[in-house]
Amino acid sequence: NGEIELGFPLADVNAQGEVTQTQPEADTAKPLAAALDLALKQWRFEPARQDGKAVPAHTFIEARLDAIPEDSGNYTLRISYVRHGPT
Repeated sequence: NGEIELGFPLADVNAQGEVTQTQPEADTAKPLAAALDLALKQWRFEPARQDGKAVPAHTFIEARLDAIPEDSGNYTLRISYVRHGPT
């Protein structure tokens, strides 16, 4: 199976921990960026905190994509979390 790591140098996470916007690296193929964007918007993160209150944040998110071959000749795409952090 094929494996690549992709990063979003900018991701906005709201105070509820939801990813609201992503910006892929410039050299990321559009179909992969779209698949990762869709997946990330379903994930939830612990929101950033300031003075004990949840606040929106700009961050980066890295994920691993695994292309898993099927008997039909098609592939299943599995997206796994790698890391995130402040920008």
